[in-house]
Amino acid sequence: MDNLEFNVELKTCADYDFAKQKLELWKNAVDVKEKYIETIQKNTWLNNTITLYEPYLMFFCAYFKAELRQTDEEIFKCVPTGFKWLAYWE
Repeated sequence: MDNLEFNVELKTCADYDFAKQKLELWKNAVDVKEKYIETIQKNTWLNNTITLYEPYLMFFCAYFKAELRQTDEEIFKCVPTGFKWLAYWE
């Protein structure tokens, strides 16, 4: 399915019928919120065990890595247990 926005003025019956047909597709939608949350909690370090301080600390360790002249191994000491080192941090 395409990702579309409906930012239109419906002037005719044909416009209304088209919009109604598109919006009725939501009848078959499946709620994936619980599965999404479960996946994040099982496969990432983002879960109920981390404190607000841990991502704050990780941000500063990654941001100032060059200035601190630390290796990845030294920086990795700053991250919470189970943190996944992703390519966009580099």
